[in-house]
Amino acid sequence: MSQENLLLSPVDWYPFRPASGMGIYELRTYRFLPGKVAEWAKLAQTALPIREKYSAPVGFWQVEVGPLNTVVHLWPYRDGQHRAEVRKAVAADPAWQEVLGRLYPLIPRSEER
Repeated sequence: MSQENLLLSPVDWYPFRPASGMGIYELRTYRFLPGKVAEWAKLAQTALPIREKYSAPVGFWQVEVGPLNTVVHLWPYRDGQHRAEVRKAVAADPAWQEVLGRLYPLIPRSEER
């Protein structure tokens, strides 16, 4: 599995206003095994309240044209330190780790940008 992180900031020439003072965004792309997106969606819907204790996503999108079996999420953070704190707290949550144990077998490849 490969992983790439790219943190996004709004450009100063476009009138974008980050919600709630968020200054960076992490775009995550997950490519699932064929036919596993529905299984992921069911798991994500039940598991999202666990993850939202730490931070909430901007949204989720499923790719309709392009690489099939792909889902994209966008996560806001105040800054790099906030992201690191959230990721550390989430990683320490046993309930979230249990979710990941069920999720990882569905994903042969993920990207974080």
